[in-house]
Amino acid sequence: MRILLVDDNPDALQVIEKFLKTLDHTVFAYTEGMEALLWLKEARPELAIIDLEMPNMDGFQFLKRLRGFQSYAEIPAICITGTDAADETILSAGFHSILRKPTTLAAMMSAIDKVSGNENVTEAKPEGLSPAPTLTTGEINIPFSMDPTPENEPIGDEEEEQQAPSDNPESVKLRITN
Repeated sequence: MRILLVDDNPDALQVIEKFLKTLDHTVFAYTEGMEALLWLKEARPELAIIDLEMPNMDGFQFLKRLRGFQSYAEIPAICITGTDAADETILSAGFHSILRKPTTLAAMMSAIDKVSGNENVTEAKPEGLSPAPTLTTGEINIPFSMDPTPENEPIGDEEEEQQAPSDNPESVKLRITN
């Protein structure tokens, strides 16, 4: 599936993008809504995952502009947000599903399956993924290899810590905050 991903947090964007690629999706990731709109003709997405709170153009404005193009008037859209915006407000704006940050990769898989009409597909998981508890605070090492990120590792609202990674030189330590 061709997925348009828009999130102004580069760390969250990178984690989500890598995960989606391990599931064999083609991902077009952007940190700016306007840039994403300019590349629509090239990307031709089948699904959009949009952060709600972004500078210059928030997720509501982005979705409205995206839906203004006849080709994308019915594109399934997932809202990913760390805000306390009411579900009713988000859904009435045209989003089909909501992921609250921090979220899990399992929740993301489920949302994608739901909005794309494949609700039973979540059982087909990439090799090597194992359940892990959702972290709301703490630290996590994220590998920079193409190995899949465990499905229940939280994503979103991470801040990169400025110390050297632990034993693994191919990882980055992230501090997860509420």
